[in-house]
Amino acid sequence: MGLQHQSDGDMGFTGFASRINPIALKPSLLSNAFNVRMDRGSVRPRKGIKRLTDNTLLDEIICGATAFVDAEGNDNIILVAVDGIFVYTPPQNGLAATISAKKPFPAGRIIYTSNDLITAGGDYIITNDTFRIGVGGFSTAGEEAGELYIFRGRTDAPVLTGTFSSSAIADGATGTITVTTTQPHGYVSGDEVTFHTTHTTGGAQNLNNNYVITTTGLNTYTFSFFNNTGGNLSNQNNIACTSQQGFPPLYWDGSSANVTVMPQTVPAHLGAGNCSMPPGDFGLVFQNRMVVAYKRNRLAVSDILDYGTFDLALNNFYVNTGNNDSIVGVLPWIENQFLVFMQKSIYVCFIETSNFTVGSAPGVNSTITLVTSEIGCLSRRTIVAAGQFVFFLSNKGVHMLTPQLDLKLIGNTDPLSNSIDDYFQRINYGYVKFAFATYFNNRFWIALPLDDATTNTTLLVYNTLNSAWESVDTFPNGMCVDEMIVAQYNLGKRLYLIKYFFGDSEFGGVYLHEELEAGDQYSGLDGTPVLPFYLTETGPIITETAPQTEPVQARCITRQYTFSTLNEKFFSRAEVVAEAFNVNDRVKLFASTKNLDTTNEVGEMQFASITDQTYRARVALRGYSMLMDLRFTSGQPELRAVTVTGAVSNRPMISQS
Repeated sequence: MGLQHQSDGDMGFTGFASRINPIALKPSLLSNAFNVRMDRGSVRPRKGIKRLTDNTLLDEIICGATAFVDAEGNDNIILVAVDGIFVYTPPQNGLAATISAKKPFPAGRIIYTSNDLITAGGDYIITNDTFRIGVGGFSTAGEEAGELYIFRGRTDAPVLTGTFSSSAIADGATGTITVTTTQPHGYVSGDEVTFHTTHTTGGAQNLNNNYVITTTGLNTYTFSFFNNTGGNLSNQNNIACTSQQGFPPLYWDGSSANVTVMPQTVPAHLGAGNCSMPPGDFGLVFQNRMVVAYKRNRLAVSDILDYGTFDLALNNFYVNTGNNDSIVGVLPWIENQFLVFMQKSIYVCFIETSNFTVGSAPGVNSTITLVTSEIGCLSRRTIVAAGQFVFFLSNKGVHMLTPQLDLKLIGNTDPLSNSIDDYFQRINYGYVKFAFATYFNNRFWIALPLDDATTNTTLLVYNTLNSAWESVDTFPNGMCVDEMIVAQYNLGKRLYLIKYFFGDSEFGGVYLHEELEAGDQYSGLDGTPVLPFYLTETGPIITETAPQTEPVQARCITRQYTFSTLNEKFFSRAEVVAEAFNVNDRVKLFASTKNLDTTNEVGEMQFASITDQTYRARVALRGYSMLMDLRFTSGQPELRAVTVTGAVSNRPMISQS
């Protein structure tokens, strides 16, 4: 049998494509990659996460987060607890990291647990099966400090008619209002109810607002009213009123010690005409207006520079009415346009601003235009803008909207995630609403619940410079990525991972991504890193009081090398070119052949100094193809090239039974 000696390999790496047959992959593409980064054609393990928050929040239940810029221009991270917010300020501009005291919600207003957090265009929302709660992105109006709006879900409860009665309540005093509904209200004590009356005699109109109620019967309930109107409320007896259960947005002005409720003096359930900011699934500050999704297919737009006044007669947008579709999220785009993502379709909404008079309606040319009815959005928190492109998750995978020369968006039916679709086929769709995405450092990051996971335990990374998927990031058992926030850390912008938690049973909070060379700092246990661990010259100082660190499980698997033929081969040698940045950097080499299906450990690169080297490993395996499985066991070595050498027979492989 004649033998022909040949070589095959990759002189650099740009991404991986796990769905494609490893034999059919083009040079520079890996068949899989875990916990690595690919820059300038090389592969290197990612750095580990660093836990930034400690036991300050030990007894809290944290279920949401958002970025926030304060009046001094410093980046902050708002952590939302069930009954208030905390402001975590990372180290920056010479300031040390701090976390504020809790800024409590008004009495009776809480965020319940078992929520999912969803985002659109920087505006966040928490959702469970019965109602929705959200954290709106900050906005600036004039010279005011940042403002935070917490949207807690739209109001779909029925409007009940009835009457109310009360004794006289002097200015500065508190009294009880008794409401009797014409039909059983179905409320329970502790519910929030928006009360309204058109009666104006004796100051009755000052009662119009949202209250936490106490039920006293099937058709009756009461609420307390603190009279701070500057006048007395006279005796009221059997006055007509309406009421509706709902969760108005909460509001924080960026500096106060407390969070307040957005007033509901004119509720949206009255129909057309001016109303207060309605309860909504989420809000979006856009062109000096607040856009609120207050029904499954309706958007309410506020007056200019007046986020508390909405005119449902003039500023009420119906999206895709009659097609059994619902709004998932919105995203600012260009000029006076924003994108509206629904479950089955995508639209562009144009708000014409013909003048800037406070109280004016959008212009008559305001329109809603269909972008595509072929795909929709699966999760609000995966809608991400990156320059001119828009990424989002559909039921077919990650899609990217692309503007054409006429600035009209075109929805490509071929998913961006097509090359790694095997991972997206593993999504646990019962919990996909928890998915979260962001764009940072020329990369699109999307955290997903895969297989049996109920939280985002897997982070997929797409490198826009390489135009390829770069890595599948995983973390220590128990760690998940509920949110990602880009904010300043010392001298630059960094990516933060947020993990929700419930008291001291979980090690949640704020984590800095890609910071520690020793590994992921997740566990609350104290002590040295989990073995195996190799101490490096530039590594951290290990103390007994430092949180336990677990090494990052970095690994890359090459394509299958065939020498462009399926003939039988005897693979004799593999060469790996790498550079070390720490003493004792290590890479284990495994060779795997097809037909015969064999996997062997063939060597380990171990650097005695900070240098680059070519490692040659003896393979001695037969088959028609071979791939290399490279596992980074210590440090941060940089893999640059892989070559395999073998002898090719003059006949193809034949498998027989």
